[in-house]
Amino acid sequence: MGKSKPPRRITNRGSRKGHEGRPLKPLIVFAAEGKTERSYLHALNEDRYDSRFAFKFAGRRDQSSLSNLVESLRQWERTSAEPSDAFWIVCDRDQNECHKEKLDKWIKESKEHYAAISVPCIEYWFLLHIRQSIYSVDALQMLKEFEVAWEEGSLKGVYKKGGEIPSDLIGLTDVAVKNALCRHCSLNGDLGVWSSRQWTDMPELISVLDKLDPVKSNSD
Repeated sequence: MGKSKPPRRITNRGSRKGHEGRPLKPLIVFAAEGKTERSYLHALNEDRYDSRFAFKFAGRRDQSSLSNLVESLRQWERTSAEPSDAFWIVCDRDQNECHKEKLDKWIKESKEHYAAISVPCIEYWFLLHIRQSIYSVDALQMLKEFEVAWEEGSLKGVYKKGGEIPSDLIGLTDVAVKNALCRHCSLNGDLGVWSSRQWTDMPELISVLDKLDPVKSNSD
């Protein structure tokens, strides 16, 4: 793992302004379930993409319902005059299957609408940065398994849900994508986010951001 960066600055990280003479940053609007998801997304932008995106968040700070997340993005689209490059919902599956039809309808409304849902929780995605073999199937167990893996690995500090995500973890994003896709391929038939005991759509988020990133897209 590379040398850790100094503590990240939190000012102006949602700004779309580029340096003088440079184009505006791509704008991605998120509706995120909680503080952990927002902390991760800020770290992803800063440590993987060197803050080349403007990430903004719709709605209230914490919205556990998938239905509320969809509505917060609808409200953003109705009221904001600022053109956006993509809209993303980032949340856990939890008890949200009852809102599946509402989510599907929203996604079909625009090619810029996406959702990244993790089962049982986003810590499953975090664990995939460290290893492919994961045993927990509920959120509490997954959190404990990740905390142990964090302590046993070379990641600095102690993991705290909702706390700052270290650059060391973000540096393992490509490993996590590979591990997630390998696990997806090992599942039978049509298992996915609504029927699997372990799942994450986060590789799709990384893929879309890589394509929108002016540096990564030009280097492919």
